[in-house]
Amino acid sequence: MVFNSGFKGLKNIPPLSLGNKLLIYKTVLKPVWTYGIKLWGCATKSNIAVIQRYQSKLLRTITSAPWYVSNQTLHSDLHILQVRTVFRERTATHHTTLDSHPKPSHGTTSAPAKQQALKTKMDI
Repeated sequence: MVFNSGFKGLKNIPPLSLGNKLLIYKTVLKPVWTYGIKLWGCATKSNIAVIQRYQSKLLRTITSAPWYVSNQTLHSDLHILQVRTVFRERTATHHTTLDSHPKPSHGTTSAPAKQQALKTKMDI
């Protein structure tokens, strides 16, 4: 799996402080899963849970936390929002931006688009 290969090397490097590891997470790894998050409106809960597990594994690896430390504790101590929270905030911001767009065709998030059949030219 792609998620497992990205961060294992940072765990065993002694000179790298926790702050530097978090900086690498925030600047290199977090943008990987936040890319396109505005378009995740149709993502299922299980898809979001996969990304949440990825984030929790990365935080656990960064801190070398033992098994009995909960993921909630890791998130709160490191001041990092959970994936569901980031997803909700960015999706809400995106929908607000679309709804307030000056061109009406760009701001239609509440009403579904009409399905129209293509016109075909019949051979005579």
